[in-house]
Amino acid sequence: MPVRKLPAYLSGIHPNRVNESIREKVILYQEECDDALWSYWSQGMAVNPRTESKSILPGDQQHLQNLVASKTSHLPAEFRSKGIAEAWSRVHNKFKVAKYQDLTPDQYPEAVAYIITMELKAKPKPEQLALPSATAITPATKSTLCEIFAQCARPLAIVIENSVSERQAEKFFEYGCTLFKARLKDLGKQVA
Repeated sequence: MPVRKLPAYLSGIHPNRVNESIREKVILYQEECDDALWSYWSQGMAVNPRTESKSILPGDQQHLQNLVASKTSHLPAEFRSKGIAEAWSRVHNKFKVAKYQDLTPDQYPEAVAYIITMELKAKPKPEQLALPSATAITPATKSTLCEIFAQCARPLAIVIENSVSERQAEKFFEYGCTLFKARLKDLGKQVA
């Protein structure tokens, strides 16, 4: 019998036909199989409750890294590493974790909102956020511009998804605009 068929075989064993010492385990196994199949077919996925993550998933970790990188990308190069260190330090202090990977799945949405609305002490000067001239944006850069806009609009999508307060929504919007302007400036430098 192929190993992949073993779970189906075991779920079909009648509990009264096994040794009494393992009967309870067989029943528990079969009930868990029933729950897993039901979840898979009715909800589209099944999660093993014994291995449920106590910390955020790698994709969520990457998203937080991207948020911090985006948050600090508009800073002058000499202040960027200081801004990154400040952002992570504030996340660690706010959520009382040694490292961001220790955040729980329940803390993740709040951590996303916190990073996006965070105001770093090192801020760019207004002239660093000036938009490139209209001639700097050529048809060749349109797809890049669309990607930049989509990345900058993500914080606004989080606002809608999590229904944050109006004050937080304003900060999300300001952050998205600031980031978009900074990326446009970088794009203008690449085209020039």
